[in-house]
Amino acid sequence: MKPSVEMNTPDALVANVVHLISLPNVYTQLEKTLKDPNHTRNDIAAIVNIDPALCARTLRIINSSYYALPKTIYNIGTAINLIGEYDLRNIVLISSVVNSVDALTDNGINITEFWQHSIRCGMIAKLLANTISAPDPELLFLTGLLHDIGQLIIYKNEPELSTTITWHKTEENKQRYQIEQSLLGFGHPIVGALLLEKWSVPEQVSETVKYHHQPDETALYQKEAKIVGLADQLIHFVESNSDLAEIDFEQLPPLISSYLDDLNISNLIIFDLLTEAIDQSQAIENIICTG
Repeated sequence: MKPSVEMNTPDALVANVVHLISLPNVYTQLEKTLKDPNHTRNDIAAIVNIDPALCARTLRIINSSYYALPKTIYNIGTAINLIGEYDLRNIVLISSVVNSVDALTDNGINITEFWQHSIRCGMIAKLLANTISAPDPELLFLTGLLHDIGQLIIYKNEPELSTTITWHKTEENKQRYQIEQSLLGFGHPIVGALLLEKWSVPEQVSETVKYHHQPDETALYQKEAKIVGLADQLIHFVESNSDLAEIDFEQLPPLISSYLDDLNISNLIIFDLLTEAIDQSQAIENIICTG
């Protein structure tokens, strides 16, 4: 079952869809303002307030159990004081991406399952980062949430590929990116990274997305790529098992065990970490998956 796949380049695939999924001007202005050393928090709030729908979704995330703030926040200015400018930037980016990729939704992919997996990967990455005191856990949450965005671009360009890859995964017991590599000559990580570079997201995010399946190949963000790679493998492992309570966490797959060893994380904490991640993910899933 070897399909005829139109050979293309990652740049060409991104170019084919980038006009459909540009980020709103609000995010672009926000990034520009954050780089200005003379900006104020009022400047940041004014930019986010330009887009009422984006502002509303951002406030929903801030008021969810993800942050568990002691009181409801009604305006962006107060939110900045509580969570900081860069966490707000990350939430605005999440909200912007969710709106933008609607244009990439294809019948070949279940977008609810896509976001559920992505959100849980991000949450696990954040908790893993906290466990080993890695810097900027919130940025790793964002990276985990965006790690598979290249899949949406590939399947928008090659709609039949989703069914084909599912067949190969079942028959050959390979990972999705490996099958993409054999059929296309490249995988979704490089495609996603190229899009994120065009969006001018922080370099750590795009580079970590690019190497989350091959973390040893990045010189700058190897730890971050291993954290996101481990988070991705863990949530795939959970998804392949019907009951978290029945998993033997002393007998984990070799790749997961290798990542745990590299990051000096005990497998004894993984059950509790996954339980917490899935629980905390619910609030974000409810916002993103239901609009």
